Amino acid sequence: MSVTQGLAARLRAARETSRRNRDIDRQTRADCARHGQEAERRARLAREGGEQRAYPEDWQQRLGIQVRGGQAWEWSSGKHLGPLAGARAGMTAAFRRAGPAAGSRAKASTHVSFTSGVVVITSLDNSRAITQAQTDVVRFNALAADRAGTP
Repeated sequence: MSVTQGLAARLRAARETSRRNRDIDRQTRADCARHGQEAERRARLAREGGEQRAYPEDWQQRLGIQVRGGQAWEWSSGKHLGPLAGARAGMTAAFRRAGPAAGSRAKASTHVSFTSGVVVITSLDNSRAITQAQTDVVRFNALAADRAGTP
């Protein structure tokens, strides 16, 4: 290997390391923001007297949304998605891939569509999450219908 080839290989390796570090930094910032939102939500609930709920709020996370005051927000970024009235949630059928290399984990996805045309899709990759998401979809649709004032 010549000196030029050796330097070119080192440069490629340094670029790849730099790209990986940027990806890790981006993921870390997103995780930090998500945890900050969760801590803020807990603090707000504590300030408002705890507000006991009949069900945990993790159902909203499985759908990839967060509902506050009749409005929906994207769970991960906090982006405003639109009013809850008229929104609909759905779910794909669960499936498993065939073959020995495919594994035995079930896969499915949920989707929540809003009247503004925004659609939030969340992937599910285990049987328990899929079962819980089926209930979450029904719960969301009931909540959205209640906000819209339809029976």
